[in-house]
This record gives sequence, structure tokens and C-alpha cells, in this order.
Amino acid sequence: MRLLDEDSYEGLDSIEATLRRNALRYLYSLDRSNSLQSGRKQNLSELRLQSPVITDFAFDERISLLDRHRPENEGCFERYLMMGFQKNYELWRDGFGILFDLDLFLSANSRASNDRALDMAQMSSLTESFLRFSSILDDVPEFVMSPMAICNPDKLREKHQRLAFWIQKSNIMLSYHFLQLLVLTRFAANDLLSLLGLSNDRLSIDWKKIDIAHEVLNLMKTVPLRAVHANGEPGAEKLRYICATLLEVMQGQESVHVLARAKKHFFGLLDYLSRLNSRVSDKLARLYETTEASS
Repeated sequence: MRLLDEDSYEGLDSIEATLRRNALRYLYSLDRSNSLQSGRKQNLSELRLQSPVITDFAFDERISLLDRHRPENEGCFERYLMMGFQKNYELWRDGFGILFDLDLFLSANSRASNDRALDMAQMSSLTESFLRFSSILDDVPEFVMSPMAICNPDKLREKHQRLAFWIQKSNIMLSYHFLQLLVLTRFAANDLLSLLGLSNDRLSIDWKKIDIAHEVLNLMKTVPLRAVHANGEPGAEKLRYICATLLEVMQGQESVHVLARAKKHFFGLLDYLSRLNSRVSDKLARLYETTEASS
């Protein structure tokens, strides 16, 4: 279908063109998510494709993909849904971009001079990218961040719309914290946390990791389990990564307070994983038992 070719959209029915643009954005985000979770190379890499992965995107109220004659789809429901969809795309674009640029700079410097040290321009670029990523949730639509704000005399419509936004919120927020943790871990491994305004000492790093896990646990407590379950195994894999990170903290820390907090959040998140019937929860539980037995 040549989704990357803007000319391929000319002459298409407006609904077909919108569906194709949405499909490209979904594939773009999914490709980056799979790449980070599985450690494989991107399929939609701009370097590999030798072209930028962009097409025009703007929600047009005249083009509806939902049946607006159905009461649950009335009002601004579709517009806010598409704003959330676009925000998820931006989240993966910016979060992945930080990690991609970091690897690119380190690799290029190593090949050019056998010295991976970043120059001032590269460091400034990474800091600006991180600041942009950190503020990406500032303009998320209210209904996505607070689905309970939706109130309607038609309770079926209210329930339908709330669930849709709960699903979006759980996906966006879990992805954001997952990317936060990846960026923190990768920059810490290269002694570059100062670019993120953080200290490079082990205690500060581990405490920040636990803070992120704390935010995720609070998210899980507020979002209906059905909404988290709707995001499938990719959502569970993000939780698994956060739990595995807590295990690493528990293995390397001597502070009693840090260990207690990490352990508390580990079991809290592991409980949600088991309630999601995820195949990764049993693996994590066995890994914890092995760790305890060897300590």
C-alpha cells in the first residue's frame, strides 16, 4: 500500500486515507515498542528505509470512522480518542528517539576516534530531547487522563466512553513509565545521567527506579483491570520489565529502606501481573525465589 509515500494517498476515499494513516502510526509505535522489548532491530527505521516516517495527520471532524448515529459515539468522543491515539504515537516517537540518538552518537564517536565521549552539541541535543519527552503528557486530553470526568445521563454511553479512555490512559501511562525507566537505565550505564538532571550515584539511580515503579503501582490501583487487560501481552511485558528492574535493585542494594520499598512494589506489581493471567508472572516469581535462595 506504500503507506510511507504521501502521493499514495491522493485519489483515495477520505475514510480509506484516514484508515491508512492511522495504520501507519500504529505500526510505527508497535515497531518501536517491539524493538525495545525484544532487543531486535527496527523494521521501520528511517535509516533503513532511507526516508522519514511521516504523513500528514490532522483530525477532520467531517471524516468519522465511528457510527455517529449510535449514542455512545456522539459528542466529542471520537475527536478525543484520536487525540489520545496521536499522543501515543508522539510518545513512542520521542521516547524511542532519545535512545536511538544516544546509541547513534556513541557509535559514531567510537568509529570516528575510538572515543565514545559526547561533544557539547550531542549532549545538548539529548537533554533537549529528554525535556521534550518529559513534558509530552502536559497536553493529553482531560477525558484520557481522567475518564471519570465523563458524566452522562445515558449510563450505557457513559460506561462505554469511560472504558475506552481507561484503555487509552493505561496504555499511554504505562508506556511513558516504561520508556522513562529505559532512558534512565541506558543513560546510567553510560554515566550520562547528568544530562537528565540526575546524579550518577547508585543510591540515587535505584531510588529513581523505585519512584517510577511507585507511579506504575499507583496507576494500576486506579485503572480498571479490564482496561489494562485490553492492552494485551505488550502491556504485561512492560510490567514485567519494571518488576525485573526492581529485582536488580534488590540484588544490588544494601540500604534496608531501599530494599523494603523495592520489595513492596515488586510484589504489588507482581500481584497485578498474576491477575492479568500473564505468562510472565510465574517466571518472575520463580526468579525472585531463586534470588532469595542464593542471597
